[in-house]
Amino acid sequence: MKRSRTIIGAAALLIMLSACSSQYRAHGYMPPKEYVDDLVVGVDTRGSVAESLGAPSSGGLMRENAYFYVRSQMRQGALARPTEVDREVLVLSFNKQGVLSNIERFGLQDGNVISLEHRVTKAAGPELSLIRQIIGSVGGSAPSL
Repeated sequence: MKRSRTIIGAAALLIMLSACSSQYRAHGYMPPKEYVDDLVVGVDTRGSVAESLGAPSSGGLMRENAYFYVRSQMRQGALARPTEVDREVLVLSFNKQGVLSNIERFGLQDGNVISLEHRVTKAAGPELSLIRQIIGSVGGSAPSL
């Protein structure tokens, strides 16, 4: 009897601890390296690049003749704010005729080459505390404020 309680207690503790583990989420799109390596500066155009790599994340975000492919990985802890742990930025620049003129790669270690916006839209209505949300979900309706 005592042994089964110990096993149940250990299992419950492991389940609770696993809920505190970090979750990783990927955002954006980065084309495969071999596809980028196939691009030829001075030959490929905006159309051929879009056809072989797919649509860019942002077109001309900072420069009017550039494609930006951005991929980032965020880590979210149980109670912590999300933090960016990895970022890749591929910048393809084009001349005035739309011909590929430069290929650049940047990472998180290069600093904020492109400032990504991490805004959150607030929902309308009052902000409820965690306790009020839990109490409201038990009764089927939100508690009166």
